[in-house]
Amino acid sequence: MEGPHPIFRWTFAIGCFGLALWFLKNAFPPIEGEFRPFDTSGLVIGGLLLALGFFAIVTNVIQIATKPFVLLIDSIFFPGGKLSKPILNLKLPEFYLREGRYEEALDEYQKIMRHYPDETAAYEGAIDLLVNEFSDLNEAGKIHRKSQRRHLILLERVNRYFEKGRLR
Repeated sequence: MEGPHPIFRWTFAIGCFGLALWFLKNAFPPIEGEFRPFDTSGLVIGGLLLALGFFAIVTNVIQIATKPFVLLIDSIFFPGGKLSKPILNLKLPEFYLREGRYEEALDEYQKIMRHYPDETAAYEGAIDLLVNEFSDLNEAGKIHRKSQRRHLILLERVNRYFEKGRLR
């Protein structure tokens, strides 16, 4: 959770700074001919309000101060801008399969299909999972039809699931 909106943080901080200034100004009253000690409670309250105002906006101030450096680093490592889609990684769903984490593997295959719609390995892996592990033949058929609409050539063993009306 990020916390309150920055506008509320800045408004709160400015209010704290204003009150702190008032307390600190009144902690040191003007002296007319005699020595008067400063108001310790006003000094403490003013200092606490200053600290509270500072802590309310410190993250925003750091973000503003470091933004030029972040942009410089991004321009060095990503000269064409940020990547529009994640890098293709077929090893991650395979790792999840070896670990027995089938739902996570299916999620990864679906992400790959979303970002790389012509990657046949993702369709094949998702269909295999849906048929063999989840027994969700309806969803497997949807993915197979989607691959056919894209004119993808899947492995023969995957296509055999859908021969002779076995799984439609």
